[in-house]
Amino acid sequence: MFVVFLGPDGAGKSTVIENLVREMAPVFRSHRVFHWRPMLLWRRNNRAPTTNPHVHPKRSLWRSLAQLVALVLDYGFGYWLLVRPLLGRSTLVVFDRYYHDLLIDPKRYRYGGPLWVVRLFSGLVPDPDLVFALDAPEAIILSRKRELTADELRRQRRVCLREAKKFTRACVLDSSRPVQELSTLAAQEIAGYLNGRYTQRNFSASAFTEHPCDPVHRQHG
Repeated sequence: MFVVFLGPDGAGKSTVIENLVREMAPVFRSHRVFHWRPMLLWRRNNRAPTTNPHVHPKRSLWRSLAQLVALVLDYGFGYWLLVRPLLGRSTLVVFDRYYHDLLIDPKRYRYGGPLWVVRLFSGLVPDPDLVFALDAPEAIILSRKRELTADELRRQRRVCLREAKKFTRACVLDSSRPVQELSTLAAQEIAGYLNGRYTQRNFSASAFTEHPCDPVHRQHG
């Protein structure tokens, strides 16, 4: 299963993912967590946590567009050469951030090109099975991490929810709730998706099966 978590810094993505993979361990043979992109074509030089994501200036237009093309290739080849084989071995594949984070926080990636190109190229990036958007009021996020201003966090929250709704199966989790509760809710959504997929595969195509996140986007909280 292929799952993506979106949300601003301080929303609790990493902690929820850590709890989730433990909770889902009996269901899958193994798990693999990726950070933002597959990193097949090139590795990240600095693996230290980002403490000030907006400290560096944006790249030029042409360098930004070249970066975008390389990013799309990394997602495409990474899916077929890394992610797809893992899925075939009953692995829970989780992305902490995904391509669409470039639309949520372009400054973080020093992107200086037009955002409409990012949206256009998003159609070339493989869709996950489920997307979880973690959201909480700015005051709660700032109490965890104070890297961004309240105005910037408000903007990121708005864009994150907008981008999540573009996916066929997306669930919004209120990350002001306890982490264990969030990971349990995410595990329930995954179990519901797997049950729906099993039902669709084992019954006639004419039978109607309601998916827990499809077509209506779910929201917890």
